[in-house]
Amino acid sequence: MRRPATASRALAVAALAVATFVLATPAAGAAPARATAPARPAAATTTPVPALKHVFTIVLENYSAEEVTPQLAPYLSGLMSQGVTLDQMYGVDHFSLTNYIAMTSGNAANANTKLDCLTVAYSSCIYTPPDDTNIGDQMELTGHTWKAYLESMPAPCTHPNVVGAKDTYLVGYATRHNPFVYYQDVVGTDITTTPARCVAHDVPYTDFATDLAAQALPNYALIVPNTCDDAHDRGTSCSLSTADTWLSQNVPQILSSPEYQDHGALFITFDESDVTDARGCCGNAQGGHIATVVLSPLVGTPGAHTAVPYSHYSLLRTIEDGFGLPCLRHACDAGSQPLGNDVWATGQEVTTGYTATEAPWLTTVQNRIGGPLDQVQHKAVSGLAFVTGASGKPGPQPVNPPPGTTGPTSVTTGWGPSELPLLQSMEQYFALNAAQVQKLAIQFWAYLIGMSG
Repeated sequence: MRRPATASRALAVAALAVATFVLATPAAGAAPARATAPARPAAATTTPVPALKHVFTIVLENYSAEEVTPQLAPYLSGLMSQGVTLDQMYGVDHFSLTNYIAMTSGNAANANTKLDCLTVAYSSCIYTPPDDTNIGDQMELTGHTWKAYLESMPAPCTHPNVVGAKDTYLVGYATRHNPFVYYQDVVGTDITTTPARCVAHDVPYTDFATDLAAQALPNYALIVPNTCDDAHDRGTSCSLSTADTWLSQNVPQILSSPEYQDHGALFITFDESDVTDARGCCGNAQGGHIATVVLSPLVGTPGAHTAVPYSHYSLLRTIEDGFGLPCLRHACDAGSQPLGNDVWATGQEVTTGYTATEAPWLTTVQNRIGGPLDQVQHKAVSGLAFVTGASGKPGPQPVNPPPGTTGPTSVTTGWGPSELPLLQSMEQYFALNAAQVQKLAIQFWAYLIGMSG
């Protein structure tokens, strides 16, 4: 392979020691075979979801968006001034379990889960391979951590444990509000036993305070209050006002945590609207109009409202995109677009063109990294930034002549707002524009791969 004229030999030698490590590491979206079977690559979006490090999702119950008013929910209404409100957010369907399953695995309801698994044995409602792959699997198998925190859960991984028995956990802790115990790869094939994996990841909400204090919060956290504090039970003591009070007592600790403040996001949503509300959107949702607020240091305009239609599948797709994961099932549907630039601060898309002579460089690097070409460009630049810093060479190191950026093969890479400083640092270091930096990075790594064999 012809050596790139734009890469100095000194930098190439310094990089060779780390090239194998950087390029052999799977792309952020690459999941093991178990997780990829039902997943499809995410379609390109105008503005990518920013890179997320910690996501918290709090789910309340059974109120329409119109009922969430400053009078009934003053704290939640006040949070809207700090984040972005999704004015056209919809549950996937009725009843509860359908929506929890949708937001964690992209599955549609089956005949049993659609009815909250109340009329049949719990064991008949468990999703089996390959339909049990879920966001927890995706997080864990790509080196991230995850937990579901359930208020009033008597012990980790609580669920009916008698074969053929119906669900008895209906009030307080509700099995149907805990989606992960409906996935066989979490609860195992024998419901009379409790797998260690389930015990480690599906835990009582009291564990949240422990993890918070230890600065050990997971990358993905699903938080579910009990059936009073989530407003499900209604009445005078378990209404929307009760849920609002619970939020006021529990949300501040999330917002002040270092995990939230560093590329974090908190989604506060409802599972569904009233059962009589069949409003929906997006070609795959009809669970009613629900209130949802997105809180994050990465939102574009605090206090903004968006009229773009979204559903729980969109929420799952957003989280997957934020962690570079492939989408699962209905999260891949055309109508299940992730939250876009109506929510997040605007990033930048950069297109680089490659000539027929240069296009093989892309293939060389893609074969080593894996993933779609936009991710290949992204990781190539990120790797070059690491190597440049590791080399200890002060910038700038102007490239002359600069690489061209036109050709019949064009690749567009999205850079989220939190990622732009890295790209801009490379522009400054090499005295190039963003498109040229992408070309240089691909050229550089293609050379190193060829040199290392």
